[in-house]
Amino acid sequence: MSRSETFGAAWSLIVASGLCILGISHAANAKPKSPPVAIVHEGRTIYRVDSPVVHDADTISDGVICLPWGAAIRGRSIRSDYDAHEVTKVRQTVKITDDEVAKGKKAAAELSEILGQFTLYVSEPERDIDPYDRIDAVWWFRAKDGTIERVADVAKKRGWLRKGE
Repeated sequence: MSRSETFGAAWSLIVASGLCILGISHAANAKPKSPPVAIVHEGRTIYRVDSPVVHDADTISDGVICLPWGAAIRGRSIRSDYDAHEVTKVRQTVKITDDEVAKGKKAAAELSEILGQFTLYVSEPERDIDPYDRIDAVWWFRAKDGTIERVADVAKKRGWLRKGE
């Protein structure tokens, strides 16, 4: 093998190695594909909520409701369509016991844990009744496999709901 052939082979190996490393680096730094912004489910459009911050099991104190074309609703609390146990005794319209606060804190922790595994989506409610200027919404969990479940059903199964719900 001549000197130029050896040099050419070495150069090809160096270039191929560099491209391989670049490809691996690019793949490692690639952003994972985000879930869809909006989905039609059961005849209604549901919208993804990014970065939800749980206040209690029926209120997100902050989150970004993603809308089509890059639009979003930011900086608003989002209230669910069910009434979960309270995490404080601040609410004055109902009697709140220490037992309820304990249940509320447990439910909020469970919701936070679930949101680490599922994507929260919201849809417009049947009625808007919130007196605290929160966005009323029906909440949905979307699993990575695409299955969707109404959060009110999960809340009922897990015992997050106040009496009468």
